[in-house]
Amino acid sequence: MKKKTTLKDIATALNVSISTVSKSLKDSPEIGQETKDKVLAYAKEHHYQPNLMALALKNSLSKHIGVIVPDLRYFFFTSVIRGVDAYANQRGYHVSIGNTEDLLENEKSNIDFLLRNQVDGLILSLSSETELKNSFDHLKALNEVGIPVVQFDRVEDSIKGDKVVVDDLDSAYRAVKHFINKGKKKIGFISTEEHISVGRYRIEGYKKALKDSGIEIDESLIQYYPAMIIKDELIRAYLERVDIEAVLCVNEVLAVQTLRVMHEMGIPKLMVIGFTNGYLSEYSNPPLTAIDQHGEDIGRKTAQMLIERIESKRDIPDRTEIVRTTLIERESTKL
Repeated sequence: MKKKTTLKDIATALNVSISTVSKSLKDSPEIGQETKDKVLAYAKEHHYQPNLMALALKNSLSKHIGVIVPDLRYFFFTSVIRGVDAYANQRGYHVSIGNTEDLLENEKSNIDFLLRNQVDGLILSLSSETELKNSFDHLKALNEVGIPVVQFDRVEDSIKGDKVVVDDLDSAYRAVKHFINKGKKKIGFISTEEHISVGRYRIEGYKKALKDSGIEIDESLIQYYPAMIIKDELIRAYLERVDIEAVLCVNEVLAVQTLRVMHEMGIPKLMVIGFTNGYLSEYSNPPLTAIDQHGEDIGRKTAQMLIERIESKRDIPDRTEIVRTTLIERESTKL
């Protein structure tokens, strides 16, 4: 089968940018008539058929944005969506939501679906598989055709556009210091896969707090799991293997699971802190000391940045906003 002509093929042949080709095919007033004529002639000669990216590059606003998250089961991501929706509604925008279940192909298909529905821009947190495979071409293609993208939480620096993150390194640092200030030195860390960006920063903060406090880093106390939701048996095996007085968990679900497994194993004196301050943290037994990532604030900020970029008549330099977390102490660190 003969290979279909793409926007990139036309751009390469005519020595222009992909964005110029897309705008020419849309008869944009930003492009000179001579360039438009060359693009249209080449496209006709090579039987070019518009793809999703070309369809998405339009001259009028739809007042419609998309949000794509790795896993809707987590309080953090649903709270971000609430913040996005609240701000977008104030500005007269409709919000559509995609859930990737941490899979690269789902991320791509969600983007394609939203582009077919003519979104003006996207808010995105990368899937675990996207980070694992370092597969970002589908996002770079959005950059090339001028689709605004704001990344949050799990981000890739090579993708142009705005980003909103929490101070993951400092958050983990402060959590470990909280343990140390209570006299704990044997401190474990239960984390997700090493390739996930937020996990890497949290591990770095964990190690820095130990080092700054003169406590030797024991790699055997750090447990990585291949998914955000795991079986209780794996946590039980970890707690049986290590000798610790406290443990920092990379998310709320892992932290609450750890509390339950501790209870079942008859381990009453282990202090626990988890990232994300959701309903699970407040109503667990005992109530969980949690790192509040302020998800709704992140959602509002991402929506504000995206809509500013969509509606701006001028180029805006790429921006990165860092949201500072808050440690909420409850009974799980008052043992």
